[in-house]
Amino acid sequence: MIKGTTKNGFHYEIKENVGDDYELLKLLRKLEDNGLLIFDVVEKMLGAKQAENLEKFLLKRDGYVSTEKISKEVMEIFTGNPLLKNS
Repeated sequence: MIKGTTKNGFHYEIKENVGDDYELLKLLRKLEDNGLLIFDVVEKMLGAKQAENLEKFLLKRDGYVSTEKISKEVMEIFTGNPLLKNS
């Protein structure tokens, strides 16, 4: 498992192979054309429980769950962790 914390303070734990997950990469590619896929990306990457935790984290922080901010958190997790870059 890869553990980390985003710049905003969200703690996460994801599987080592998430950076090599073909289905996740397909979703990320399609996300630009269909923003609603963010729900699938978040759950595929973090799992249902952590996706819920991320929503609660952003809700506490801002009073609502911004899709832009949730996207930024997910992209930071995916691109900001050196262990994922090497997978």
